[in-house]
Amino acid sequence: MCNFKSAIVLRDLQSKRGYKLLLSPWTEHHSELELIFKLKEGVRLNYAKVEFSPPDLSVADKVETYKLKIDEDRTPDWFDDEMKESVKGRMSDYIKSIIVKDEMCLLIGGQFILSEGAKVEVAKECVIAAMCGGTMNAMCGGTMNEMCGGTMNAMRGGTMNEMWGGTMNEMCGGTMNEMWGGTMNAMWGGTMKEMCGGTMNAMRGGTMNAMCGGTMNAMRGGTMNAMCGGTMNEMCGGTMNAMRGGTMNAMCGGTMNEMWGAATIVKDHRAKEGKK
Repeated sequence: MCNFKSAIVLRDLQSKRGYKLLLSPWTEHHSELELIFKLKEGVRLNYAKVEFSPPDLSVADKVETYKLKIDEDRTPDWFDDEMKESVKGRMSDYIKSIIVKDEMCLLIGGQFILSEGAKVEVAKECVIAAMCGGTMNAMCGGTMNEMCGGTMNAMRGGTMNEMWGGTMNEMCGGTMNEMWGGTMNAMWGGTMKEMCGGTMNAMRGGTMNAMCGGTMNAMRGGTMNAMCGGTMNEMCGGTMNAMRGGTMNAMCGGTMNEMWGAATIVKDHRAKEGKK
């Protein structure tokens, strides 16, 4: 996947600027932009693939940190310094237009960046490139690429690609591909593919495919397919299909189907006849 924010600069001698700037809120793939705008590379370069990106998505709301680069080996001769400055200015304007800093009842359709001061009631069927701060009461659909800060009260649907920071009070549905940092207070439903870091206070439902790092204070329900690392303070309920690594400080209930490898249960409080 190309980096946020991707665009194509198409040479157009009929245009006042000498080019057209082609982008979409729904994709960062240059190959998909080529399909959308029906472009085909020839021997002579008539368009340039560019990226206008911050050093890290945690500062995606700070336009002054962005830099423009060509995302290919060849640079067209016509794409000179003057045109680069023009493209940089237009890309800056686009980024500024999608930053949310105040109260919004509903975000629907399009692409957004949440910054400090943002207060969003509901986000659905949109792309949130980054959540750098602010508060979102509910995410009901769409995609969030990275959560780096701020607070989300409930995730009820949609997809979050990565959580690096901030606080999610409840995950009730949808899919989180990776949790690397931050805090989730309760998981009630949905699917987390990998927990690689951060803290989950309680897992009460849903499915976690793999816990490879981080800390889970209590597992009270739901299903964990594999625990490969990290620390679980208490397992009080739910089902763990395989514990292959990491440390469980206390197992008070629930079901563990397999335990093998460098895994440790410090205290097993279950009755002997109830163990699996």
